[in-house]
Amino acid sequence: MALYFQNMFSGTIWIAFLYYDPASPCQPPLVKQGWWAVPSGQSFNAWNTDLENVGPAAFYAEEFKDSGGATWSGTGNNWYQIKDGGFSQCYSDNSGCDQQPDFVPLDFQGYCDVTVILGPAPGATQIIYAPCVPMLTAYPSTQAPNFYTTVSYTGTGFPSNISVYLFLVGIQGRSAPLAAGFQNTDANGNFSGAYSFICGDAAPSANVVLEAWNEANTLLLASATPISLGCSP
Repeated sequence: MALYFQNMFSGTIWIAFLYYDPASPCQPPLVKQGWWAVPSGQSFNAWNTDLENVGPAAFYAEEFKDSGGATWSGTGNNWYQIKDGGFSQCYSDNSGCDQQPDFVPLDFQGYCDVTVILGPAPGATQIIYAPCVPMLTAYPSTQAPNFYTTVSYTGTGFPSNISVYLFLVGIQGRSAPLAAGFQNTDANGNFSGAYSFICGDAAPSANVVLEAWNEANTLLLASATPISLGCSP
């Protein structure tokens, strides 16, 4: 459970961070810190904490620590004074500050892992949310009776960087689960894909589920909502 910053920009990015810390003596209990250097193509674990139960947070990023180069800033009214050099001080302490950028607010929305992707263009930001419990969804994206059908699927919140083996269970006319390939989860435990197969002798099936298994032959999760396949014998 953590907040990550991933740098897709062509150069190093420096990040400043503001967060709520109820244990801090600051009044209000807001702390601002910087700078974290994240080289191009790398990720940084900025806040290893339970994001389900944290208060306000915000970040600002720039190519150089002295207000130069590309910047990643907010569009609202979150102007905080910070230093060009390294700092860790209360939100209300503006001693020695050199600049006052507009920070980008972060809303963790009850998710366990949040990844902020910076770049590849200057100022471009994408935020990926990973749920606290694994989720597996599947749906038929293509149906062609008497020929083939395609099932698309998405998994989120699984262990990171593992192989997941997928099976379709409950297809009428098939005595065994249908192997639907495998996917490798990413650093956030997510994966997505699609599987197409010839209907053959399979009858229309309304209660098919997708199961995800690991390499140890352990069931990780089954899709909560059954899917309907449009095959006709």
